Amino acid sequence: MTRTPRRSCSARPWTCGATVPAPSPPSSPRWRPAAAIRLAHVSVEAVADLAVADLAEAELALGRADAAASRLTALLAERPVQERAAALLMDALAAQGRQAEALAR
Repeated sequence: MTRTPRRSCSARPWTCGATVPAPSPPSSPRWRPAAAIRLAHVSVEAVADLAVADLAEAELALGRADAAASRLTALLAERPVQERAAALLMDALAAQGRQAEALAR
């Protein structure tokens, strides 16, 4: 049995006793992750609406148009200006064979 040579410490500095710098504390101005900055001005309702639309889109992809249509109808009853939800509802209604109702929306 032959031994493979060990890699140098420069390839994996954490194995050679090198110290890893600690992450910056949250109070530091450098610590602002991009996702937190993008979501700083977004309301909880907008994120929930996005999640409902994503779930309905996944249901449509799985062939569950009836579940997607009921979910999207409930969302649009509360917030009728959601364009993505309205478009997905039209797709769900058309997938159910309700083209006339989809075009009426």
